[in-house]
Amino acid sequence: MSQRNNLLAFIKGAAIVSVLFIHALSDDTKEAISYWYHIGQAVPLFLMVTSYLAYKKPVRLFSEQYKNKIIKVLKHIFIPFVMVTVAQIVAKSILGAFEPDRLIRQMGLGPGSYYPWLFIQATTILPIIAAWTEKQHSFYFAYAKVALFCLLINVGITYIDMDKDLFRLLIIRYIPHLFLGCWWAKKGFHLNFQLLCFIALATNVGLECPEPFVFNSWRTFSYITAPYVILAVVFLSRIYTSMKKTIFVRAFTVLGKHSYFVFLTQLFVFNVLKRRHIEALFPRLDTEFMFIVISVSLSLLPLVCYLAVERHRKKASSGSTSSSIAERLSAGITSALEHIKSLVLAHMRRKTF
Repeated sequence: MSQRNNLLAFIKGAAIVSVLFIHALSDDTKEAISYWYHIGQAVPLFLMVTSYLAYKKPVRLFSEQYKNKIIKVLKHIFIPFVMVTVAQIVAKSILGAFEPDRLIRQMGLGPGSYYPWLFIQATTILPIIAAWTEKQHSFYFAYAKVALFCLLINVGITYIDMDKDLFRLLIIRYIPHLFLGCWWAKKGFHLNFQLLCFIALATNVGLECPEPFVFNSWRTFSYITAPYVILAVVFLSRIYTSMKKTIFVRAFTVLGKHSYFVFLTQLFVFNVLKRRHIEALFPRLDTEFMFIVISVSLSLLPLVCYLAVERHRKKASSGSTSSSIAERLSAGITSALEHIKSLVLAHMRRKTF
């Protein structure tokens, strides 16, 4: 059980680091490194882990457990998201850059602000997908059924010309990933020639597939390209197995256990911090490199501060209880601000003398 949970945490850790780099890199750089094939699989990985756990711990639709799970998600996922969104509104208003229309259209601020909405929807429908997966015997036949279902949805969406901002918020494009996560929990994935050919064919066809078969605004994340994430799961699982005692794997595992904390922090950082700010602060240095270093560091700093404070508290008293994401955010951000304040004061003293 512990090994399985650590593996899932490691995969989530790799996914959240990928999220940071997706949002830190420029579009040109991402295109140059073909990011979709590696760090671009971040959200599919998160949803694979979510559906894996949902299959392993099944709940019946509309049962008391189901209702409690929805309430728990709203408490630990949605409320912290709202708190960070309010903080962003305040910060952007102070900077004179708040766009109410954008907030309404995207139902959030910052890159990746659609994810909490996806997670809530995934939690709602996963009991259905998990129960259906349990009854399936052939992976390829089952996936064909999922693909046909998604094809009909995509044709309908294309026909009505759904608003892209609305489609961005819907779990529709990730339904195949939820099925794949359930199948991973049920049977596991063993790479063989047949599966590799299936993944290669699906990926090549999916990336070039025209409308109405795939809604083009999110072509790279469709029911056709979804099997590609299997490669990422197998690859990361093997890295974990062969390197689980290394500091690299341990660090990613810790990040994975606090991945939503980091996600919320990066929402604020990437929405407020812009490349023009870095260019103004460091005119003689490479802007993209400095933006990557500073944005990623600021996204991780509150968690690092929080973990340091928690470690100190545990040494001081052994009876401490675990805290919520909201408390971790508050403690982490406070520590981060104190650290930044000390750096600024030190810099001002150097300039004075």
